[in-house]
Amino acid sequence: MEQVFSNGLSQVDSVLASEQGRQRVLKAALRITENTPIAPNDYERMLLDQFVVGQLTIDQVVAQLEARQSA
Repeated sequence: MEQVFSNGLSQVDSVLASEQGRQRVLKAALRITENTPIAPNDYERMLLDQFVVGQLTIDQVVAQLEARQSA
């Protein structure tokens, strides 16, 4: 079971390693959340766009969101 989980993580890591992969994941997430209360707002979308092009890591996106919530 551990081997299956480990392989799954490496597949996710490889998808997120490229801009094209990150774009595919983001598009899928946006389709799922479209017209729902959890769809990203403009600020969240800007951060996600920066993640897609490699300007931010996903951890940095989360930190930015948490910092804004705390302010």
